[in-house]
Amino acid sequence: MERSNQLSERIHNFLEGDGKDITSTLPNPLPGYKAVQINKTKIEVTGEKGQLYTIEMKRSRWACNCTGFKYRSTCKHMQMVPQEVRHAREYLTSLKDQVEVILAKFGQYELCGSYRREKATSKDFDYVIACDKAAFNVLRTELEAVGIKIATGKDGGMSGHLADVPIDIFRSDPESFVTMVLWRTGSKENNIALATAAKAKGMQVLRDGVKMPDGTMIHPKTEQEVFDLVGLPYKKPSER
Repeated sequence: MERSNQLSERIHNFLEGDGKDITSTLPNPLPGYKAVQINKTKIEVTGEKGQLYTIEMKRSRWACNCTGFKYRSTCKHMQMVPQEVRHAREYLTSLKDQVEVILAKFGQYELCGSYRREKATSKDFDYVIACDKAAFNVLRTELEAVGIKIATGKDGGMSGHLADVPIDIFRSDPESFVTMVLWRTGSKENNIALATAAKAKGMQVLRDGVKMPDGTMIHPKTEQEVFDLVGLPYKKPSER
């Protein structure tokens, strides 16, 4: 029955215009392998001996169901994934109001990632919103009602697409909003610098607050407070 359902899903996707063989569009495909794009967040890869692997978009990152990826967070099958698409800032700006008019009804929010760092391009929308779990579940329903497709979602986060742009929305408790926004803004290098400076003082900068040497958790009111706590000069998002 399960195989029958999977087959029906593939036929439906094919008839809807998906289920396309994208192997010839890849810059460096594996010899003897075939990649079929089932939808925007799912690719099926067939090996040279007929093995079938599923690669899915999870939190704006591709993940393969093979054993190698489980242990290394990468695998050779990633060569069968289309190259990352980045979107112009102007294009994202033209779309984001569709999300933000809904987010504003549920709590304080921030568009993070490379958009907040004022980069010219971004690969996705990366939002943080401060609300409780019940409200977060209602938020998902309202987003879907206006055509924002949510593929996955739990109490702490949801992922989907707005038009052709991946979107991640992460939930935080109100007291943890500042540190969650700080981490989701990045960059990776800035987060590493904060973590390293904090460790030298016996502290930890976490998504849900700053853990002090005595084990207590504090919740800074501003990002500058976090920089001050770990002894680093403050950087604006555009400098990170």
